[in-house]
Amino acid sequence: MLERSTKSFLQRAISIGVDDSLSSEFNNRLRVLNIFTWTCILFCTPYYGTMFILKNYDSAFLFCVVQMLFSISLVCNKNRYYKLGKFLTLISTNYSVLALSFTYGHDSGFYLYYFTSPLIIYSFFHFRQTILGMLLYLSSYGIIEFANYKNIQPFIKVSPEILSSLYYLNVLMAFAFLIVLTSSFSKFQNDIAKEVQVKNTELETNQKELEKLLNEKNTLL
Repeated sequence: MLERSTKSFLQRAISIGVDDSLSSEFNNRLRVLNIFTWTCILFCTPYYGTMFILKNYDSAFLFCVVQMLFSISLVCNKNRYYKLGKFLTLISTNYSVLALSFTYGHDSGFYLYYFTSPLIIYSFFHFRQTILGMLLYLSSYGIIEFANYKNIQPFIKVSPEILSSLYYLNVLMAFAFLIVLTSSFSKFQNDIAKEVQVKNTELETNQKELEKLLNEKNTLL
């Protein structure tokens, strides 16, 4: 009973904004976007503990703001403001990483999340939007690398031990993030392939029915 309720809850959470009147491809992309958004909300949680241990309450507040932006994105999807939801997700992922990289410096490893950006873009957007999204991510990553090249100091100084722990935490979280995105993207591609196969089967069946009707007509004639 509990397992069934959990699956039902997860299905509803993933299907926020899904509308049967829209194309199945759009709905599949929307489900992947929702999975990504929920993952981002959950992934902010370990950083709360880290920031409180560091007694860095300003950064904890920053993660709270990021979670709020992702939550608003889900609300936008639920109310059919799909473009605004995608825009908020794109901006939240991009500039939160940029802000945290400048807050703790290049050695904190927050820039590692940018390596998941191609999967984010390809999962959510079409070709023209994909180019704009990738340019946005690349420009932000370029800013971080330029700041590191110019040896611009981070806003918050922490000990090397804490900075090392933060880096390894980001490596672990970025890797887990990549796994979630890869599995979601693979499922999205499999769903499209199955849908295409079903449509091809339906077309073949319809074609056979038409041929049968034509043969019967010719026989009658």
